[in-house]
Amino acid sequence: MQKYCFVFSARAEIVKFTPLVDEFKQHNVNFFTVYTGPHPASEMKDVLMRELDIPAPDYFLQHASWVFNVMDGVQQLAAILRFEQPHVVLVQDEANSTLVATLAAKAVGLHVLHFKTGPRSGKTFTGEAQNALPIAMGARSADGYQPAAYSEIR
Repeated sequence: MQKYCFVFSARAEIVKFTPLVDEFKQHNVNFFTVYTGPHPASEMKDVLMRELDIPAPDYFLQHASWVFNVMDGVQQLAAILRFEQPHVVLVQDEANSTLVATLAAKAVGLHVLHFKTGPRSGKTFTGEAQNALPIAMGARSADGYQPAAYSEIR
């Protein structure tokens, strides 16, 4: 039986993944969740997940400080993925957690499905927008989107 992994780090990502998680639950699809946010005991996250009927995360990545270290996250998540052996890792947008999940999944040899839910200007003014190219190189977009820079080097 195939297994899927949802990786998320923020309340907005929980909301955006809810319809897909609902479908998976309705059709008894095997999945697990990994929360990469800086506050594993966040009351707001817990209330939101309870209200949306999303199961509590199966795994929480540990943070040495309030700053999310990408390479620490990759190592932690790669260990989880090796243990769980999902068929596909599902990620969204360009948060650092998405970059972590993409790099970890690729290191373990797994498929990554990337959902882009925000604007696609192609501009890289923000820190997270800088993640778009490496994510696109390591993941298959749910709707076929590729940043211009990725299309040019392909």
